[in-house]
Amino acid sequence: MGDLAALRDELAQNAHFLANANIPSTLTWKKIGSDNVLVSTEAAAEYDNAVQPTTDNEETPTEVPELDPALLSMVAKVATSDFWLTPCGHWKGPTSFTPTFADLKLNCRLVAHEDSVFKGDFKKVLDNVSALMAKAATSGHSRQGIFDPKEQPKTSLKVRHVVFAEKGPGDDDDGYDLRDWPVKSPAAREALVAMEDTHRIYALPAYDINGNLIPPSQYGTLMGAVVRATISLSHWNIAREARDSYVADIVSLRVLVPTAPIASTSSPRKRKAVETTDPGASPMKKARN
Repeated sequence: MGDLAALRDELAQNAHFLANANIPSTLTWKKIGSDNVLVSTEAAAEYDNAVQPTTDNEETPTEVPELDPALLSMVAKVATSDFWLTPCGHWKGPTSFTPTFADLKLNCRLVAHEDSVFKGDFKKVLDNVSALMAKAATSGHSRQGIFDPKEQPKTSLKVRHVVFAEKGPGDDDDGYDLRDWPVKSPAAREALVAMEDTHRIYALPAYDINGNLIPPSQYGTLMGAVVRATISLSHWNIAREARDSYVADIVSLRVLVPTAPIASTSSPRKRKAVETTDPGASPMKKARN
């Protein structure tokens, strides 16, 4: 518990710790490529100043500072329900949400860790994320993607990881070959073969209690674990459907408290062959005496 208390003190000093009361005022939404991404207000101001012409006759500078998403941190527990952080995301074929295996996004829900100094933080996290979403909301549009609409009040936050991307020049391969990626369904296996020349793998940036990268075959150990989660937030306005879509992308997960091991049932006791005669006492034996 002492280690977690020290960690909380350290995280609270971070301007982007999601339980801090003033965090909505330190962040703003900014267009990066085709995405509307949450960045620090300081970084956004520096970016705007750099690209702003100094006079009416000057052109916008050709070199502008890189604008990166804000890295938002929290401590939470990985929910044991609605858990899809498996190498194949339980994909068995096309669905309306994942028409091809290349569209797969691994995801899970984060909930409060009730047995630590972080117990009261998660509600603040949920409230701050709601406030940040509101800053990008379109009037009259519904919101989707991070909160479960069936949860009233909110108790969880959905995070995701994009595991496949189209290959590009200079891309690192994360050390995983598509053919060796551990999947279970035949449909996923066939899809990997077809994707070999066009896509690459982004391994889930999840680390165990010792800081070692968790291999894909062990992603299931994250279920029920307490983690330090770092995320980024993005937003899209879908005008034709009158809705705002938000996603929380996993930047990293670091296990702080591992999942308690599940007690295994003992293997069945080995049985002897059935006796051909009953060796116990009987009335017939007594009758002979």
